[in-house]
Amino acid sequence: MSDLVVVTGAFGVVGRALCTRLELAGYGVLMVDSQPEVPADWPASLESQRCVRGIDLRNAQDTAAAFNEALGDLGGAYALVNLAGGFAFETVDGGKVDTWDAMYETNLKTAVNASQAVLPFLLERKRGRIINVGAGAAMKASAG
Repeated sequence: MSDLVVVTGAFGVVGRALCTRLELAGYGVLMVDSQPEVPADWPASLESQRCVRGIDLRNAQDTAAAFNEALGDLGGAYALVNLAGGFAFETVDGGKVDTWDAMYETNLKTAVNASQAVLPFLLERKRGRIINVGAGAAMKASAG
């Protein structure tokens, strides 16, 4: 597929909306998510799209292997949209360093690993896009 878009965090609310919109626009979609099963209420229109389920994007080797297999079978990719992530609120006072580590692993490391896994396919085509999406709340600090 020459216009295949890889979407991480595909089974979330934003991922579902993006995958639906991409499919309606005529793009092929490789839906990637840590959940082992497609949600029961998944849109029927997306059933024909390829999924990589149950993947831990925090693991670089597993990510590279899964992307190499899927994208090799599908003929590469046009773009990657990194939506995978999460949030845990704690104040600095009383918060845990483990929470900071988990946010790094969940939000940044997943995007780096997915980008590194897709990049060879984009470079081979000599074109493509990597889009990283973050929470709007990260743009402005608040109390805590």
